Amino acid sequence: MLGKYVSLFIVDELHLIGGQSGAVLEVIVSRM
Repeated sequence: MLGKYVSLFIVDELHLIGGQSGAVLEVIVSRM
């Protein structure tokens, strides 16, 4: 459970930094 929150936090950070690539990572993480 905690790992999921950490992943979401990391994805959020990447989304802010990477924009387009962050969105791709978000899709990958959400399918895990």
